[in-house]
Amino acid sequence: MKNWKPAVIRCLANLTIGFFLTALVACESSTRQVLTFEALMNGDQTMDGPLPNDAFLPSADAGLPQHPFEGTLVVSSAEMQTLPEVFETRQIFDRDTKRFPDVALTFFTYEDHLVPVNRDLIRSGSLKTGGSFWDLLVFPGRVWSEPGDHGWTRASFGFALANAMENDTHNGVATFLYNDDEVSDLRYQITTQTTPYYVTDWFVAWGNLEAQLQKTPIDAVDILRESYRQEVESRFPTKSWSELEALVGPEALEGFDGLSQPDTVIARGLVYDGTLYRSECRTAYGSLPYCENTRFGIWSVTKTAGAALAMLRLAEKYGRQVFDHRLLDHLDADPPHDGWDEVTFGDALNMATGIGGGSETVEPNNPSDGYLVRYEAWYDVASAREKINAILADSNHSWGPGEVFRYRDQDLFLLGAAMDGFLKSREGPNADLWDFVVNEIYEPIGIRQAPINKTLEPDGSDGVPLIAGGYYPTLEDLARIATLIQQGGAHGGKQILHRELLAEMMYQTPVRGLPFGTQGKAGHSTYHMAVWHQPFVAAPDCRVELSYMSGWGGHTVLMLPNGLIGIHIARAEADDSSAGDPAGMAAVAHRLRPLCN
Repeated sequence: MKNWKPAVIRCLANLTIGFFLTALVACESSTRQVLTFEALMNGDQTMDGPLPNDAFLPSADAGLPQHPFEGTLVVSSAEMQTLPEVFETRQIFDRDTKRFPDVALTFFTYEDHLVPVNRDLIRSGSLKTGGSFWDLLVFPGRVWSEPGDHGWTRASFGFALANAMENDTHNGVATFLYNDDEVSDLRYQITTQTTPYYVTDWFVAWGNLEAQLQKTPIDAVDILRESYRQEVESRFPTKSWSELEALVGPEALEGFDGLSQPDTVIARGLVYDGTLYRSECRTAYGSLPYCENTRFGIWSVTKTAGAALAMLRLAEKYGRQVFDHRLLDHLDADPPHDGWDEVTFGDALNMATGIGGGSETVEPNNPSDGYLVRYEAWYDVASAREKINAILADSNHSWGPGEVFRYRDQDLFLLGAAMDGFLKSREGPNADLWDFVVNEIYEPIGIRQAPINKTLEPDGSDGVPLIAGGYYPTLEDLARIATLIQQGGAHGGKQILHRELLAEMMYQTPVRGLPFGTQGKAGHSTYHMAVWHQPFVAAPDCRVELSYMSGWGGHTVLMLPNGLIGIHIARAEADDSSAGDPAGMAAVAHRLRPLCN
């Protein structure tokens, strides 16, 4: 329990007799009914469930912050309270999925913004056996004062539980009080999540965590503060979904979620005339605070947003022949059979390596045939070498590379490792694939933070990015990436991505990818260069190919020929075949602007 009474004494000591009654009200009175000063200072455990999310935001009588913040919040691990109660402790790799991790979170303030210094994945559970399963992502929040806080300042921020070997996120919000010398305990709750893999149950969680303040100066904090100021001022033009409804009429947007179950869509966005119109981040406890800063695990959307863009940047910088490089030339590996001998970077990007399990049936071709064969042998090991060896041991199909599309995360991971090796051969041993993506693609288009999962190396060195599915973007980040693709890979007068190959990827040339499934009336669905393509009849005289990124659980980024971009962040069940179907977004886009000229 924190000793909060001296704070009240200090507040009253500042009063003059003439203003005693007025100032006493300022010291003590508050409209806040939950997460009160006393509850936070006493580590109140009496609240037996999540609160409305807006309890973590400024109250109606909030004012400017009384104190800046520059220091580290040291948070102790503790078991989470959860709903449903049947969500039991799961031991995954000797780690507890029901335990909040112990972490040290360094923040500074810019005006009324609370800004974390580390916005990458903070590894805690990934590195420590016997404790929490979880790592942590932390997002910018707010600081403010309230009358009932006795001169202390109140802070809150968004966060997500994640894990370096996964790409789901369990998103929530936390709050604490602070002054120049102390902090209260931390109150948190988790109210939404994307589709998990290891953790098979959905859960809502909350609790109080003991916290201590370390007043350690932050290196180059003025530079960090200026960088954040620039980040805020250069944000992608964004308005609310309700403003879009007012602009085009709510009836024009009906059906945007398509066949997705209403309660599975966490957030949606539509880039229309250069503005991102986005919904709130929906939860059962009201809108998730700081939705604009919230990062989501998007699984295989990473294949397009990461791997495909990396290949197109390599092609622009080193020539399109990089697509024809053999994987084995850049992997320092000796596979146990010759099936990999002729597999190229381009084959892997198309997931057409000719390697893997499943049947030999290709008419019709089920792209998921054999998807889980020996999957754990690759997925459950942590280091790059272990993963590469597991993949290279997979067996051959009767066909060769480049002939049949079979969906395999392993192929994209192997491509990432090979691209990393190629970069090191060209730019030196310290070159890193994800640094290359961030520095040469993302930062030029305004994405300043780009956390991704990487392999966990036994010597503690930086691993290979899990570019098959490990990126944590915001809605704005996805809008920027899709806009770059829509603009032919150019930004600010500079050609970032290889224009001709990007046009091929987006079906703006006669080249088409490998088909899968059963051919429908509109034609075959196809896959090419880590982009899904689905024929769509918008009108009797208007047939187009829908080109989109897709991730497990219903994440979809749809890039339309009329210049619009649709975005879904979802949490569908793994067996929901309708999750992520882009047809609803395409129909809405066609109403707003015809897809065919």
